[in-house]
Amino acid sequence: VTKENRRFDVIIIDQLMKVMNGTVATANIRLHEMQQGLSPTPIICLTGNNTPEDKDSYFLAGMNGVLGKPVKVRNLGKSLLAYIEANRASQLQRQLQLSSKSNQGMVVEYRAVEDLVVFQPVPLGDKDREAYMASASKITVVLADDSAQSSLRGALEETGINVVIASGAEEVMAAVKESRPPKAVSMVLLSEALPGAASCKQVATQIRQHEMMHGLEPVRILAFVDATPDQTNQEHFFASGMDGIIQRPVNADTIAHSIIAYVQEMQKLRAFRFRELALHKGDLIVEYRRLSDILCLTHKERVQTQMLGNSAGNSS
Repeated sequence: VTKENRRFDVIIIDQLMKVMNGTVATANIRLHEMQQGLSPTPIICLTGNNTPEDKDSYFLAGMNGVLGKPVKVRNLGKSLLAYIEANRASQLQRQLQLSSKSNQGMVVEYRAVEDLVVFQPVPLGDKDREAYMASASKITVVLADDSAQSSLRGALEETGINVVIASGAEEVMAAVKESRPPKAVSMVLLSEALPGAASCKQVATQIRQHEMMHGLEPVRILAFVDATPDQTNQEHFFASGMDGIIQRPVNADTIAHSIIAYVQEMQKLRAFRFRELALHKGDLIVEYRRLSDILCLTHKERVQTQMLGNSAGNSS
């Protein structure tokens, strides 16, 4: 039905279905959306498997929420309507963020990296710098950009980040598929124009398909671009499975620090999400959080969206 390009406000899918289970069906839906450049439809898993590990696997497959059995039908309709409204508000805020003139340089999670990550100054003391280098040494970056390899590789390796050079889509995919701890790939940096037939967006989609089919934690994927794309083109980058873009010319002095801060922020978020799953008792949980928390966040987003809209109107 989704491949007929019929769009839905939400999809509720049972994990234990015949022929194709819920996680496989979700991965297929996400692949279709990424290939077509469509915004993802919220998908909620209906399941009786309520361990944190089970629920985490549903999110890693591309789902947005988990609804535990037995279902409390009485409040389900109101909960779904509230979540749909919250999702629409989040999409509107993302569109306004993408159109913001402050989104220059490195844009991740729909906003300037400085808005997402609280930066700490690079430590100057010997012990602090050793700890900083130790944290950087746990980060492995796949770099697929001929024009930036020489300057970027040196800047990244100087801070202790492990760099794997890839000359095209096949080498990128090989590095991701061969990724293993303790040097598992944390981030993939792609040139907007990769050698060969595959575009950076197609490579991002292939990586996401591999992760969803194998229940893997997603790596962070960013593309180097010569100029900040307009809002529509930025949305296409994100729809393909990317997490962000980096505008050239790249500031070699700050890019390594931005990458370290961003990866660490995502690791902290991952730990927080798993704790939330452990606290979940079976009702509806969406985006790794209880619905009530989502609705509180949505109120804040509405205020932020109104402020963004007002500032955009004033600047125009």
